[in-house]
Amino acid sequence: MRPITFPEETVLQPFHQHKVLRMEKIMDLCGCSAMTARRALSAHGYLTSYNFNARYYTLAEIPEFDEHGLWAYRKVRFSRHGTLPRTLRQLVSGSSSGMSAEELEKRLKVNPRPRLTRLIHKGEVAREKLKGTFVYFSTDAVRLRDQLAQRCAEQADALVRMSLPAPDRIIAVLVERILRPEIDIVQLVRRLSRKGLKMRPKEIEAIFMHYKLTEKKSPGTVRSAR
Repeated sequence: MRPITFPEETVLQPFHQHKVLRMEKIMDLCGCSAMTARRALSAHGYLTSYNFNARYYTLAEIPEFDEHGLWAYRKVRFSRHGTLPRTLRQLVSGSSSGMSAEELEKRLKVNPRPRLTRLIHKGEVAREKLKGTFVYFSTDAVRLRDQLAQRCAEQADALVRMSLPAPDRIIAVLVERILRPEIDIVQLVRRLSRKGLKMRPKEIEAIFMHYKLTEKKSPGTVRSAR
């Protein structure tokens, strides 16, 4: 006697209403075994959640993924890339400047550290400590070099922004710079001082670096020591 074929649509239909289901709920709604449900889901295409220990299922066409390939339904999260380790590899290798554990956690809404440790041991991602923080990179040599360069550039830019003075002081410097582009930083400090605005050369240098301005030097001008 040939076995009775369980209709695939019977397993798929509940997802049209609920979108995301646990296996126990699928079995209850469809009146089938876990093996039968998984067979139907595999034939159609499905994803399991990368949180909640992959206990939640959805059909492949249901998620509306964001630009990072992620989708959330209430508190359940799915990835275009499938499992959490595979998603971590894709996010790290696809990032322009690598990603820290904190950055990955903010994006994924789960703690990635245990999985990252395993990926390091397997040689599937690279790791470097920069400015006291571990940053994860691609293991491809060319990609790693580019990511490191971009990360270092971003950190340098962040340091410049941190050292910038208040906006009104920045505006005062830029106004003087526009009106008198020929003067150097030391002369600029003196001009601002005469107007009642005390600024250090380092503050003005930070402004010049941030706005990518070139310092002008008057002939014969000698910069004073800081």
